[in-house]
Amino acid sequence: MGNDIATCKRFLGWLLATKEIAPGLGVFCRAALSAWVEEWIKTLREDKGLKASTCANYTNSLIMICNFVYSTYQVDADALAMSTTPCDEMIRMRAQLESLSKGEALYSRRDANFIEWPEVQRARVAAEAKYKSLPVTPPKPKAQALKDWLILALHSCQPPDRVVCLPLQPMNRSTASA
Repeated sequence: MGNDIATCKRFLGWLLATKEIAPGLGVFCRAALSAWVEEWIKTLREDKGLKASTCANYTNSLIMICNFVYSTYQVDADALAMSTTPCDEMIRMRAQLESLSKGEALYSRRDANFIEWPEVQRARVAAEAKYKSLPVTPPKPKAQALKDWLILALHSCQPPDRVVCLPLQPMNRSTASA
C-alpha cells in the first residue's frame, strides 16, 4: 500500500508539473487518465531510463489506486461511457509493459556484480600474475595479493558442490551386527 501511495504521489506531481492539473484522487475519475499515465510512463522510460518491469510496477500501483477511486468516488460520466474505462486501458498497458520486461530480461545481466566465465578466468590469471610480480618486501601487499589469488582460484578452479550432503545417521546396533 505504501508503494502504491508513493507512486500515486509521483504521478500526481508529474501531472501538476507538466499539465498544471491540481493533484488529487479526482484525477483518477477523468476520461483522460490512461492517456496521462501512458505519457508519464513514456517519459519515465525515455528520459529517466527506467526498465519496463519498473514501469509495469508503477502502472500496477496506479491501477490499485484507480480501483479504489472507482469503488469510493463518483466517476465522470464520460469516463464510464467509454467502451473501455481508463482503468481497463491501464491494465492493458501493464500487460504490454510486462511483456516488454520479459524481452529486456533476456538481453540484460541479472546482477550488477555478475561476470561471464571467461572474465572470471582472466581475473584469476591476472591475480596470479600480480602475486608473482610483487617483491617479497613489504610483506603486506604480497600477502593480500596471495589472498586475492587463492580466493579467485578457489571459486574458479573448484566447481561448486551442487549435491546436498545429508548428515550421517547413527547406526542401529541391531542392524549393525546382522
